[in-house]
Amino acid sequence: KITGIDSICAGGCTIFFATGNIRSMFAWNPIAGLSCTICDTVTACPVVTTTYEATAIDPLGCKDSASYKVTVMPLPVLKVISEPNTFPITLCRGTPLQLIASGAWSYVWSPNLFLSCDSCANPVATDTFNMVYQLTGYTAFGCVDSMPVRISVLDTNYNIVGNDTAICIGTKAQLFAFSHSVNGNLDQPTYLWSPP
Repeated sequence: KITGIDSICAGGCTIFFATGNIRSMFAWNPIAGLSCTICDTVTACPVVTTTYEATAIDPLGCKDSASYKVTVMPLPVLKVISEPNTFPITLCRGTPLQLIASGAWSYVWSPNLFLSCDSCANPVATDTFNMVYQLTGYTAFGCVDSMPVRISVLDTNYNIVGNDTAICIGTKAQLFAFSHSVNGNLDQPTYLWSPP
């Protein structure tokens, strides 16, 4: 008889136990993914669904066997796009952006900043900083995987730079630049002139 947990997520392991007559020895087949091929207790880490067979041999040479199927459940295959679909994912400051996750049964977004929902597939990202979210997806079987989701925020400032000008050698000209947020003074501008 073999007992244990008969399903795992891809990349996982399970432990199961074979029982037989007192002082029985065991022979397992196939041996791929097993921690021990002659023990009564084994750790199995199969990469695909596998049926194992344990043959118990008692001190008198009597044999009996039992089989045990370990089902390997797939991990979620996560994908995230935005609406409108841009890659990398970008949004204009002050403009909401719909994120669309797929490949899992349920989702968790972390951190839960600037999102309309942290446990749904399609949250709306709002005014934010450049962020890297961690999206964790779960299958209906409880298998889990995660991925980073980077969102870049584009500046919405209204920018003006003075007109081109010509000067004589040894004279001066006043240069100017102006920047103002079109969304309620969200951005305090800084300036860098090049070449100096």
